[in-house]
Amino acid sequence: MTGEKVHLDQVQGSLRAGARTGGFDVFQFRLVPDVDACRHDLLVELRGAPPNGARAAALVAGFDRALAATNQEYAAKRASRRLGAPHLLVMAPGWSEERCRAVFESGRRKLSK
Repeated sequence: MTGEKVHLDQVQGSLRAGARTGGFDVFQFRLVPDVDACRHDLLVELRGAPPNGARAAALVAGFDRALAATNQEYAAKRASRRLGAPHLLVMAPGWSEERCRAVFESGRRKLSK
């Protein structure tokens, strides 16, 4: 959105770091740009109990720190506030599989927002 150019490997590693910080086991995730809010929405499906506020905040803060540590452009955009903090959305079990099934049944091969 602002030139941060994050790579999937960076996102996956950062999510693992954030999940460890919050004590979560992430089953599925998606990082979706929210252009209007100038931030990324982090959609996660977790194994186990849903998070409380403090643990959820730890997950997204850990993700944000780890991504900034591995991507200089992301860190610069966050530091200058051109890019807002990621927003965590905990999804219901099965949401990603249901979305993929619907897309493939419609005949499309690629997922889009």
